[in-house]
Amino acid sequence: MGRSPRQAATAATNRTVRGARWRLAPGGRKKDKDAETPAAAPETATGRAAPDRRPITPRGVLTVAARSLARVVALLAFALCAAVVIRLTLTPSAASMRIAHTNLSPGTSIRLYLDRPSVRAALFQVGGNALVGAPFGVLLPVVSRRLRGPVRTTLAAALAVTVLETFQHFFVPGRSFDVDDIILASAGALVAYLLIGLAVSRRIHPRRPRRSAADTGR
Repeated sequence: MGRSPRQAATAATNRTVRGARWRLAPGGRKKDKDAETPAAAPETATGRAAPDRRPITPRGVLTVAARSLARVVALLAFALCAAVVIRLTLTPSAASMRIAHTNLSPGTSIRLYLDRPSVRAALFQVGGNALVGAPFGVLLPVVSRRLRGPVRTTLAAALAVTVLETFQHFFVPGRSFDVDDIILASAGALVAYLLIGLAVSRRIHPRRPRRSAADTGR
């Protein structure tokens, strides 16, 4: 015999009440499968699951502190080297008033340095100008990750020395603009980076782990 609509509604209500009583424990806890399932990983604003963070360990804290200290020391050392270079290059030279001349031809001054009878004097001139660019190749990659790379360090040295050469040409008596000084300083920065700066900067700025396709949501 069929049920009336009123009886069917009453039976449905009774089943709902019995199901709710079964799902709730004495303490009011849910006992269905949804309560036993662990919570999903929180999602970011883009809808992707947030990456799991590694636990912080004492060794990790010491590593981060040591790297930060190395960056600060490198920055101070670079500032000291810059102060010395500015002091040497922007000091007027009375002895060079008559012989100072502008050189815009690459290689001219380098040949004059190498043609000197004393090997020591030639090495002093060439090596001294190359040494000006060494801090750019060793210290700047340690200070910042963005300044790593042979091209960046070489360009940074070339730009800085170009500014110094231009300033001393117009404002410092006995000094003149020499394109070979820029070439030697840039070469010094490149060699210093390849010999020292590359290895040191890798220790201070290790490569970041790449995210897998699952982490990126692709």
